[in-house]
Amino acid sequence: MKRTPDQQIFFDPERKRWKRFRLVLDVSAVLFTVILVAFVFNILHTQHLPELLLPVHKHKYKALPDRSPLLRIRGKHVDHRKTTRKPSDIPLNTGEGLRAAYYVQFDAASYSSLKQHIHQIDMLFPQWLHVDSPDGTLMAMSADNLSEFPVIEGGVIHDPDYSNKIKGLIQAAREDVEIFPHVNNFNPHTQKCDSGVG
Repeated sequence: MKRTPDQQIFFDPERKRWKRFRLVLDVSAVLFTVILVAFVFNILHTQHLPELLLPVHKHKYKALPDRSPLLRIRGKHVDHRKTTRKPSDIPLNTGEGLRAAYYVQFDAASYSSLKQHIHQIDMLFPQWLHVDSPDGTLMAMSADNLSEFPVIEGGVIHDPDYSNKIKGLIQAAREDVEIFPHVNNFNPHTQKCDSGVG
């Protein structure tokens, strides 16, 4: 049948092509839904994969016994002294196993490490005090570590442990850590140790 120039190519008054196209769309939607449901079910359903047929090696690793009486672990607490005497009352080289640590207030990692190991420390040497003038005035740094102040001023003693940060940590841990402030000749103005201060 020849087409006349005024006839349209896609003209379909009986809508036969639309019915076929709609059927293809419906079938595709149903297939896509079934595949999607199967995929989601597979993801949510736990599948046990078969084990590989490989020989299983059994390692005969075991921990070595701890022969040191100073390192017996009792829960989280580590015994580091044999007696209940204060660390400063124990003579050196008598087999007591004292542990000492330094602490600097300008380093956050130092405080974090102190918190983590407070149960293992007997003596703490915080770097709170320094002498940076020939007259021997004992100085301490402020909480922001930007300015210094005299520890003894007009008969008043200023505590270098701001808001009991270290003493409170020791009390909360219920340990008998003794504090021995470390005195140095560091000059915060020159950022050097002053050799002129003896």
